[in-house]
Amino acid sequence: MKFSIITPSFKQLDWLRLCVASVKDQIDVATNEMRNAECGMQDAISEIKNQKSKIPPLAVEHIIQDAGSPGIEDFAREVGADFYREGTLISHSPFHIPNYSLAIFAERDEGMYDAINRGLRRSTGDVCAWLNSDEQYLPGTLRKMATVFQRNPGIEVAVGDTVLLNDKLEPKAYRKAVAPDRRYIQIFQMNLHSSSLFFRRTILDRGHWFGDRFRSIGDAEWVAGLLDAGVRFHCIPGPVSTFVLGAGNLSRNAISEVEVGLWRSETRVTALGKFLLKATNAARRFTHGAYFPRRAGILIFMFQNIGKRTRSPERWLDFRFRV
Repeated sequence: MKFSIITPSFKQLDWLRLCVASVKDQIDVATNEMRNAECGMQDAISEIKNQKSKIPPLAVEHIIQDAGSPGIEDFAREVGADFYREGTLISHSPFHIPNYSLAIFAERDEGMYDAINRGLRRSTGDVCAWLNSDEQYLPGTLRKMATVFQRNPGIEVAVGDTVLLNDKLEPKAYRKAVAPDRRYIQIFQMNLHSSSLFFRRTILDRGHWFGDRFRSIGDAEWVAGLLDAGVRFHCIPGPVSTFVLGAGNLSRNAISEVEVGLWRSETRVTALGKFLLKATNAARRFTHGAYFPRRAGILIFMFQNIGKRTRSPERWLDFRFRV
């Protein structure tokens, strides 16, 4: 199974370096799983073959759409990426990792969602996702998702749990994935994190691309469009990504507030309706365990050590983000 991971980028190269590392080592984790299955069962050849059959082959292409960050060409050489400027290949990476490719396209775009669309049009994977520059996949995430999609041909969209970090990359909250509610998204907010969301290419084949109306809440509009089309969201237990909630996060800026107000005004709901919608959503999330605290320690890439993941101290986390 081949994954296409799209990363929109602009002037966040320090964060992007961590993001790239978290995608690249998905192949390393997968290779080690195969190797461990072989080494640990040398006395049972039939069991080895059975284990291998349960592990779908994994390939990853990581496409970065950069809007013109200073130093992006040097960055491409540093991380071993093919580098394109305005669609023209400038430099080809001399490094080769089986089943993994990294390409950076430096070109003007009309914002984050236009950049994601551009990357998706260039992609060739069976399953797609987008991971922002300041987000990371946790170890084994793509292997986990490959297994889910392989064993469940009817699933088009899958979403896992997310660990929220502060600007210092300290875990501060745990957000359990719960299937989104269409009206709640438009009236209040999208109650899942895009960093933990994966979808089959069939979604794009059916015309579900990002719109050009919103620059900050386009992901919420996109999810709402999927729900309108009858697409079901399959929730996967366990954390699969990290999401940095900092001062520069799009979900908290002034543009977002304006766009949320505009979108909300397009649907009529009474004060009582809002109350019932919020109460129903809270009850549904409580039923799915979204508010329960969890003791979690995660392995992520840190600014101080790009070469390998660092384990954060285990701590109790719940859904509330505490500064």
